[in-house]
Parts: sequence; structure tokens; C-alpha cells
Amino acid sequence: MIEKVNDFNFYEGGSSKIEAKEYQEYLKPFAEEILIESQEIGEGKSARVFEDPLNNCCYKIITNTEKLLHLPDEEADFLQKVQNEYVKVPQPLFSLSVTEKDAIGKLQRKYMLGMEKIHGVSLRQIMSGTKPLPEHVDPLFFKKIELFLKDIHEKGIHHRDLHEGNIMIDEDGQPVVIDFGLSCITHGNEDPYKDEYATQGKVLTYLDDMNELKRITHEFEDFIKTKQLESFEEIDAINYDSLKIGALEKVGIKEHHTFFEDSTKAVSEMSDDVSVVSIPNSFGLFLVADNSKELEERKEDHSVMYPKTIDGKKYFICRR
Repeated sequence: MIEKVNDFNFYEGGSSKIEAKEYQEYLKPFAEEILIESQEIGEGKSARVFEDPLNNCCYKIITNTEKLLHLPDEEADFLQKVQNEYVKVPQPLFSLSVTEKDAIGKLQRKYMLGMEKIHGVSLRQIMSGTKPLPEHVDPLFFKKIELFLKDIHEKGIHHRDLHEGNIMIDEDGQPVVIDFGLSCITHGNEDPYKDEYATQGKVLTYLDDMNELKRITHEFEDFIKTKQLESFEEIDAINYDSLKIGALEKVGIKEHHTFFEDSTKAVSEMSDDVSVVSIPNSFGLFLVADNSKELEERKEDHSVMYPKTIDGKKYFICRR
């Protein structure tokens, strides 16, 4: 039973239907029966996240204050400060703290952060195979995240928890960065990735934003390359000499339609005057014709991945 509202903050923005005057409705998810009915979409060391499709938002409910670095109103402040032109970040909608009486009558404080719901999939979901790669992904996907990080770093803000689960691809193929629960603002020459607790004699270290971005970029591109090579090998195994969509459908390879369709279109553009052509939506892959005088140079400067013959013409798939 909720005894009282200790603090409530409303933030304008996003595409949610939430209005400040309706905030009493957002006390309901603290009731156990509402939590059971809600769809849980994530759980961390200190919080659980529930989806509210009706209002196009999600609730981050704090479950462990001992491991909590920022209260919801502090995380909401970070979300407001990092809104930018390169990468989408969830808009904060409200922060709330209440005093609630538990089953034995003991009073306890609970916290909640309401945020705009992001419609997309995380890189972790894609790489684990639980979600498919979206058909269209911005070719500057990782470059935009790099620009975003440089932008917030100039403001002294550091994410500090940038892993595959906190990077998403939205419905438009654009990058999204979520979960600023471990973020910090530095001043002067402070090390953003270390928190020193002199009185307790310990130092906490966090993930370096730029180092993690490099690692994730490399591993995700390798994942994409592997998936694409596996698909090519499946086609070779049944002796198909072209990347036609009909042939793919016959062998049940449906999730890679977009890539192969783009490859076929790219090959059709390779006239006598065009010997190198990029493949759209493929994270830097391009085709080099076998008779191209640039092929040897490309072999030295790039990773030549796979030879293929399409309609009697031999070419190589290359990757930077």
C-alpha cells in the first residue's frame, strides 16, 4: 500500500501519451498484481524494466538501492542532457519516489523512472539470434555513435556502461543508446572511468566508452560477415550460380533476402566502366570484378572475403 508520494517530476518530450496531471496512474505499477500483468523487457543489477504499450512508454523500477548509482531523477537529468542530432536517446517522462508499506507493515522507499519506449532491437539480441537484423541499417551506424560519444564527452558526460545490450537499432535503422544509470559528469582532469572512495579504501572502474565502441563495432561487423558467408556457402552447396530471390526462397533462406537482393542489384550495375560497387545495408561490404585492374590493390588494402560467380561473371566480396 502506498503511504505517500515523496517526489514527482514531470519532463516534457518524446512521443508518449503521458500527461503530468495523470501521474497518479503511474503509482499502479508498484502494486504486485500490476507488475505481474505488465510485460518485463529487461532486468539489471538494480532495476527491472516494464513496457506500457498503451502509453508508448516503459517503467524502470528500482529493485536494489544498494547497487544504485543514480536515483531516477538524476538519470532523467542525464537523458535530457545527452539529447543530440546523431543518436536517439529515450526521452525521460517522469521520475517518482514513494513510501510504501510492505506485507508486514514496514515502510520502505521505492523509485521509478518513466521513459519513452524505443521500438527496436539491441545488438545483443541480434548477435544472440533472438532477434533478426533489421532490413535497413544506416551505413554510418557506428560512426554516428562515435560522433555522439565525442559530443557528450565534450560536455563532460560519460556513459560508462556501453555494451551490446545498451545499443539498439530502431525501426528506421538508426542507432539508439540507452541506460544512463552508471553515467557521470567529470570536472577538470578527473578520470571518468574510476570512482575513488577514500573512506572505504576502494576504487570502482567502469567501461571506457570509446574502447567499448571499437570492440563492439569489430565484433558486430565480424558477426555480419560470418552470417553472410554462411548464406553464400548454403547457396553454393546446392549449386545455384546466381543470387536470385526465387532460388533463395526454394532453399528457405528468407532472412537474408535484402542482402542478396542488394548484391544482385550491385552486380547488375557493374558495367565495363564500373568495376567496384558498394553493397547497400551491408556494413562496408563491396564487390570488385575479377577483371578489374584494381583487384590486386584491393587485396592488399582490404580483406577479400569470398569469390562468387554471378551470370558468368566472377567477382569478389571485399570488406574494409
